[in-house]
Amino acid sequence: MLILSRIASQRLIRAATCLLAGALLCSTAHAGDFIDTRITFTIGDDNFLKSAGEQVPDSPRFGIGDREGYELSFDNLDLATSGRENQIHLVLYRKVDGIFPGLITEAAASIEIDLGELESSSPRVDRVFSDDSSYIRLAYALDADRKGKEFLDLVVFPLQGDRFRVGYLYDLTWGGTRIFARQKGPTPAFKLGGNHGRFYWWAGMKIVRAQTAPEESKDEQGLTITTEQQESFYGVLAGMGVQPVDGLSIDFSAGHIQVGENPIKDVAGETVTASGFSARLAYGRGLKVGLSSDLRLVRNDPDYLEGLSRRPTYKADSKLSWRISAEGTAVAQVLADRETFGATTAQWASAAAVDFRLQYNYMRFNLTGVYRSLEFILLDTPSFVAFEAFPSEVQVKPNFFGAVAFDYHFPKIGLTPGIQAGIEVPASVTTELTAKEVGSNAPPTLLGKHTIVVRGNGRRVILPQDAEAVPLFQFRGTARWYASQMLTLVAFAFVTIDENAEILVVNPDLTRTRVFDDSVRFGAGLQMQARF
Repeated sequence: MLILSRIASQRLIRAATCLLAGALLCSTAHAGDFIDTRITFTIGDDNFLKSAGEQVPDSPRFGIGDREGYELSFDNLDLATSGRENQIHLVLYRKVDGIFPGLITEAAASIEIDLGELESSSPRVDRVFSDDSSYIRLAYALDADRKGKEFLDLVVFPLQGDRFRVGYLYDLTWGGTRIFARQKGPTPAFKLGGNHGRFYWWAGMKIVRAQTAPEESKDEQGLTITTEQQESFYGVLAGMGVQPVDGLSIDFSAGHIQVGENPIKDVAGETVTASGFSARLAYGRGLKVGLSSDLRLVRNDPDYLEGLSRRPTYKADSKLSWRISAEGTAVAQVLADRETFGATTAQWASAAAVDFRLQYNYMRFNLTGVYRSLEFILLDTPSFVAFEAFPSEVQVKPNFFGAVAFDYHFPKIGLTPGIQAGIEVPASVTTELTAKEVGSNAPPTLLGKHTIVVRGNGRRVILPQDAEAVPLFQFRGTARWYASQMLTLVAFAFVTIDENAEILVVNPDLTRTRVFDDSVRFGAGLQMQARF
């Protein structure tokens, strides 16, 4: 019965996708509507030295399709996605002048359709279809020609306001949809703002419904029943920025968010909050300082579409263009205090990044350094043990990485070869167990120092006993060929040296022990992507 239900669900999802596509093709298109379609074919192997089941993440033999192992630490720092997806981004967009001069009305229904999830063995509706911060905007132009370059505006997000965040570099932003760990349903939001030439400001709220802490009671038969309610929780976000001179930008944003109620018994019902700020200082010549396309309102205008294309722009003007930016974030999250029964404590999370970019004619150079505390990486969980602060007896180490990249574009043939290299110290948590904690009869494998590495994507790796996390190194070479404005082919090869890789082996007595796996991983592949 379960199998039949699953098959019916898959057919229903696919049928809904076909009906949606048919409706779009048959409907009347407006000048502002657009569809951003990304079709990606990837063939290769993320580790030629291993086969299926021999490492984590899994690495089957040479094959077709995206793999987690293709993603390196320095990839897509300013994007919400990997760039290798198969998806359709449908935007129904309208912008209409208001009833009196200077009034601007604007709206976008933005839907993402994940074609890869659609073809999976168990597609889920909420993964196949998702709202991408659809919005309604009412603005009043302040500039003399009423074009809206300077304005006051109100933007409302009826369904999901994930693009409305605190911070600037996407991987260092916070306050998105996932921070509401017990949230159910949509995450609507609204914000007021203004742009006054060299100065801008904004402030707004997110209001979600999330599960309250479980409450136990007795029914008529004396049996214990647990109930949870759906309560409203709030987040307040604000920001501002100024450009005092050409090329110099100073930005500041902050937020206070009610994440939800803590479900841990001794502090059940206490509100978990996250309060903090982000700041950025940037200066440069010839290269724009702005926001990721994944943080901006979806609209059919040249600036947004240029960022959406993710294709670099080269100028053969013999002028040196450069930009340097630095940003930092600090967030205090109120969680259960493991060391004091019935108490809560503020756990600080922090992150920072420095980015330098240089471009001269068809040459580009980039140097990036990023720091993220483990508390920041786990901000949306929240924490290592959910809703509980780290105790003082554990040793918590942050994540650091630095990367350098260089490429050169040959315009006559559309070819851009490039190299990238990076070094990363992964975040980790270490505790030491003695017979007092685990008992005098505990097996030797439970005693001693134990370290868990937490990767940037939240995946946890338990190291062998008494081992500590060490730096890993990554190198990649690429050859990117722009066959047309739509089609790009990328050949790539990479080497990773990661001595934190581990594997679980079975001993002769049938017990299991964690040992270090081969540290060298070598992968290569070819990617063909059409984007239109």
